[in-house]
This record gives sequence, structure tokens and C-alpha cells, in this order.
Amino acid sequence: MVFVYLLIVVLSLTTAKSFRSWVAYRLGDPTPKNLGRLTINPAAHIDFFSTVLSPFLLLILTSGLLTIGFAKPLSLSPYRFKNPRKGMRLVSLSEPLINLTIALVFLIFLKTGFPFLSDMMIFIAWTNFILAMFNLIPVPPLEGANLLASFLPKKSANEFLKARSFGFVLILFLFLTG
Repeated sequence: MVFVYLLIVVLSLTTAKSFRSWVAYRLGDPTPKNLGRLTINPAAHIDFFSTVLSPFLLLILTSGLLTIGFAKPLSLSPYRFKNPRKGMRLVSLSEPLINLTIALVFLIFLKTGFPFLSDMMIFIAWTNFILAMFNLIPVPPLEGANLLASFLPKKSANEFLKARSFGFVLILFLFLTG
């Protein structure tokens, strides 16, 4: 059963990352296509450290209370968009929006039948809702930070996004301290 839940999380992460890649590509950035990220194949979006090792170690170190994982970061060239700030706004919103869409679809499935799969559908919906909300936190490298930066003056946005290297530590600290 744990394997099924992990599979749902990985598929949710990779679906969102592939949709983000598709949006960036459609807005004019060929980078996701060149990197082979226009796919829902999990192998294209899995980073050994952030998608496998970190969540597994956190699960063990916290006795099953906490696990955090990320899909492989997606490199983009926003200056290839017609309007880079608007393009980054749309790309940043795409990942949480697809997670919310997945959650909504599975809640609709839950209401329209399939009672034998209700626990699974609730888990899929809840997982995608949590992923969407988590991703909107304005801490680099999360999408909320990119979204916020797209509204800041260019100089302030660049300074804000420099915190990207400390973002994971900050997120981990916030989770561990409640």
C-alpha cells in the first residue's frame, strides 16, 4: 500500500512538472523540450537526491512524521517569452493549477461513483491539494517565490531569488519547527 501512495505522489509531481514544461514551451521557451521534460514519464522529472533520497531519509529520521520531496528543477529561459514577467507568472501558476485540477477531477469521480476506490481518490485529491498549496509558498525555489518575483521590480526580484540556495533549508526548518 505504501508503494501505491508513493506512486501517486511521484505521478502527481511529474504530471505537474510536465505541465509546467509544456506551458513554458508553448510560451516560447524550447528549453523544456530540449531537456526532454515534455513528458509525464517520471524518469524525466526524478532527481535522485530531492525526489528519492531526501524524502526517504526524512521519513526515517522523523519516524514517519515528515517527508518532503521535489521533482527535478526545471531550467527555463524566460527571456525567450514574448513578455518574460507575464510568462513566468503563467509558468509559475501552471504547476499549482494542474495539481488543483487533478484534485478536483478526483473529487468529482468520488461524488459520481466508484465507492470501492474512495480512499484512493481522497488520497489523490488531498495529495494534489497539498502539493498546490505547498508550491504557492513564496520561498525560493517554490513556484510561489517565482510568482511573487514576477510582480516585484526587476532588481528586487533578482535579490529575492538569490535566496534560492537557502530555500530548501528554510522550508525544512519551517516544517520541523511547526
